Amino acid sequence: MHIIFNRFLYKAFVIPFFLILIWGILTFYVSPIILPTPKMVLLSLLDFIFKGIDNFYFDIANTGLVLLLGFLCGAIPGICIGLYAGYYICVGQYFEFSIEFGRSLPSVAMLTPVMMIFGNGILSNITLVALGIFFLSSAAATQIPKSCSTARLNHYKLMGANNRMLWRIILRECRGQLISVIRTSLSVGLILSVVSEMLIGQYYGLGYKLILYRDLFKPEKVWSIVFILGLSGYYINYIFMKLQKRADIWR
Repeated sequence: MHIIFNRFLYKAFVIPFFLILIWGILTFYVSPIILPTPKMVLLSLLDFIFKGIDNFYFDIANTGLVLLLGFLCGAIPGICIGLYAGYYICVGQYFEFSIEFGRSLPSVAMLTPVMMIFGNGILSNITLVALGIFFLSSAAATQIPKSCSTARLNHYKLMGANNRMLWRIILRECRGQLISVIRTSLSVGLILSVVSEMLIGQYYGLGYKLILYRDLFKPEKVWSIVFILGLSGYYINYIFMKLQKRADIWR
């Protein structure tokens, strides 16, 4: 097991090593105002993590709050509506067009209407994230009941199972897919959280700091925040992938 882990670790870091090597070579020919050296980015990253400069942890908390509240306001009703629309055909006929229309609409396009209604502030950020997650999760959740074994459901119906028992069977059989919907919703929510902070006029959040450091010509801090966001998204995805594998009864 230890040998397999070492081999996996070795393969995982081959491409990042060459990318950093190419990056370091390019810094000899490109101005540090445009492309900072890997050392500058690393030192800036350490300052953020260990010193918390420029209210770094407050910005992380703000972005995390926007993501969490937007996810709760969007994913919970979205998944519930999607499940019912996927299981009950008559309900799905009412929601199908609206869900597909909302999913096809770029979430960022709703930024201006949201700002016109809620103004500049965290409420607009949460609303934008919630809308994007709602339509995505509802469209994905409609496929969950359809993927259940029809023969198994018919068997339980013949045995006298009521709707409550059937829903328990559906959620138990498709819990891996449900976690996959949550994982995708969180990934999209993180993107929308950062984009909304970049475009909505406010003075906190990692998205705002990206714009601020760009205007102050501090590229090493810009790249540090980019790496932090990338690692955050990676570990969110990694954790839910592990949960999905454990929850999926077919794996």
